[in-house]
Amino acid sequence: MAREQYWPSTLMAIGLFAFIATFWAGQAITFITFGEIFRWLALFSFAGNLLPYMRSGLVLGMERLEWFLFNLLAVGPLVFTALLWGNFLLRDEPEAYLLQGNFSRADVLSHWHAHRELPPARRLDEVLSQASAEERAKGYVIGPLLKVSQGALGYAVIDDWQTSVLVRLEDLH
Repeated sequence: MAREQYWPSTLMAIGLFAFIATFWAGQAITFITFGEIFRWLALFSFAGNLLPYMRSGLVLGMERLEWFLFNLLAVGPLVFTALLWGNFLLRDEPEAYLLQGNFSRADVLSHWHAHRELPPARRLDEVLSQASAEERAKGYVIGPLLKVSQGALGYAVIDDWQTSVLVRLEDLH
């Protein structure tokens, strides 16, 4: 028999707010499509409903609808949120790219969403090794700098973003 309890609804509210915050902030630093976000969320939200209700939801004191909503609004969003932030926090060493053009962070992400690749850019070590005679004479290269790391789950993340950076050639040799 189901009993009156408040912790499931509290976790559902926390799950919704965590997902909204992660969707807003996490997708701005992770190279992941909106379709992939919602597919992962759907997987985690409905996987708990594959467990037998008598051994899972009823044991926790929930009615069938409450068990369904608990998986949909608490378990799925919280698992997705934890994994997406884990992808960001456990990442490899960053690779630095000097972007060719005046791109903002939003422009980089929208270009990636449209083309599945970074906007025109060169790796910073290539820029330094192939610096033009004019750049060598000046001793520096200017441009937006983007550092990208591979996350723990395979999704690349923006490690660092600088809109305008002055790279001194002498410092990097």
